[in-house]
Amino acid sequence: MTVINLDTIKQPVAKQVQFDGKKYNLVPDDDLDDLIEQMEAEQARVLGDHREIVKTSDKADKLQNASSEKMLDFYNKHAKTLLQEQKSIATEMQAAYVDFFDSALLDEDNEECEAGKLLAKFWDNRTVMLATFYNKISAMRQQEQAESEKQFNDLTQEALGKADKVTE
Repeated sequence: MTVINLDTIKQPVAKQVQFDGKKYNLVPDDDLDDLIEQMEAEQARVLGDHREIVKTSDKADKLQNASSEKMLDFYNKHAKTLLQEQKSIATEMQAAYVDFFDSALLDEDNEECEAGKLLAKFWDNRTVMLATFYNKISAMRQQEQAESEKQFNDLTQEALGKADKVTE
């Protein structure tokens, strides 16, 4: 009989975050994965709502090999729009990141505690810091999922290899 021993798969450890001297627990992995999917959808929605900056950025990229004069003219013409769009995106994304962390981080008793608002305050409402931290959490989950899949594949291959030897 072939046995796939799932006892050897490493279980993910509980995850905590600490800032301002307090510890916060990340929600369980399944909930975190759902929140990450929701956040990815929100990021796409915000960029979709601000297509003008995407179009303008594409035009600016095409001008990279143009003369300096053409680039300066382009930036002078579009600077106000770019700045307004960037500010608007930053404001919307900051609210989205705060909502994400409000849901993803619980206090030490695993109760909701508006940790996103506290985290934003901790970083002086700098959207780039919230975005960077979100990206690290998302990458951590992707890495954990890949590692779990690898462990499961290795166990399955090992069991199938033993089964092939038995049938020979």
